[in-house]
Amino acid sequence: MAGTLTAYSETSRGNLMSGNPQTDFSMEHLMIKFSRVAAAVALALTSGVALALPVIDDFSVAQLKIEDTLTGDGVVWAVQVEGADILGGYRDVYVEKTKLSNDDTFAGVTAATFNGSLSYNENSEQAGVGVIRWDGISTGGDVNTSGLGGLDLTAFGSALNVLVLDADDSSPLTFTVWSGIGYTSSSLTIYSLEGAGSYTFSFSDFIGADFTNVGALELQINNGTGANLDTRIDMVSVVPEPGTLALAGIALLGLGAIRRRKS
Repeated sequence: MAGTLTAYSETSRGNLMSGNPQTDFSMEHLMIKFSRVAAAVALALTSGVALALPVIDDFSVAQLKIEDTLTGDGVVWAVQVEGADILGGYRDVYVEKTKLSNDDTFAGVTAATFNGSLSYNENSEQAGVGVIRWDGISTGGDVNTSGLGGLDLTAFGSALNVLVLDADDSSPLTFTVWSGIGYTSSSLTIYSLEGAGSYTFSFSDFIGADFTNVGALELQINNGTGANLDTRIDMVSVVPEPGTLALAGIALLGLGAIRRRKS
């Protein structure tokens, strides 16, 4: 069964806007996250057709903390979670600690999803990688290269986008897509900067990839060589053409002006 990109859920939106003091979302964070919802809604209203926000994962579905404190023992997997706001309906996460000269068997690398973001952390002087995978219901082990059933991501945009809430250092983000007739892999790496940021992986920069027939996606955080990284990812999505976003923004402003006049 092919994966689907679903609209941002009302449940997730309600949880974020409930004013729960236990959440750590800033108003700026909320505005960034919902600006895409507003743009999609504006475009749908002006075109007269339904339009789903192209979310790959908004991390509204929590996933328990996992930790790897040993090197050379393979990866540590989180229990797979299911959700309507996850591409293909399921998310897999794993971490792996890599050895440094000052290896500490009581410290390691961790990952967890809570409060609408995914956190990846490396303890002091420890290094590793964190991986988020979207390949359908498959759990652990090798990637199911056809797990999404040949999804056409070009129907939603022209690039993948990663919103980083905060990071305490520069580090590589690597997106891998399995696509085409044989679902072969193609990867692209962008170095994120310290602090918050938005990072765009253009479809055209993936060598040999066919985004009209996608079987699986994977995002890797760090590369196992840099240490002490702490980062939080807010949302992974498909970015529409820049012209489409501009038109949506203009339409949204126009709708707001019309409503003010009517009121």
